[in-house]
Amino acid sequence: MALDGCLFPLAIKCKTSLTGHDTRGLRAFRETYAKEKIAPALIIYAGRESQPLDQNTTAIPWNI
Repeated sequence: MALDGCLFPLAIKCKTSLTGHDTRGLRAFRETYAKEKIAPALIIYAGRESQPLDQNTTAIPWNI
């Protein structure tokens, strides 16, 4: 998704727990579009708590 020239990476995972490994697609996206303005990534998942996964990615539960 893009807004005002900034890309907003978003992933949806049907998992109840995540690890740093789950950010690999978002990391590849950042590498592919390294010259673009990219906001912090968001993963929506089936877990219960919001959590940072790395410096550029936060996971939030879909049932908030």
